[in-house]
Amino acid sequence: MLKKNFLCEEKTLLESIQLSRLPQLCQALVVSVGCSSDITCRLASLGLLPDKPVFVIRTTKRGAVVIRTNGMLLALSAGVAQKIFVKDAQHETE
Repeated sequence: MLKKNFLCEEKTLLESIQLSRLPQLCQALVVSVGCSSDITCRLASLGLLPDKPVFVIRTTKRGAVVIRTNGMLLALSAGVAQKIFVKDAQHETE
């Protein structure tokens, strides 16, 4: 499967961005999950934690995403995906 670096096209972007803004077939590291405590706990139990890699499988125009993390596929609503911030997996030490 082809993996894109979401910084390839925008070299100046080094900060974290919303998961909902990543294009398809991009890999990133979770920076933070800013959802309600119930949703954050549920996502953590599914393995969506800070510093864990996620791979965006599919996105919709409205912001919903399907991601792969810990060998599982997760479908996230646009509202949840907007509250999850990620950074480029290649710049994890910055």
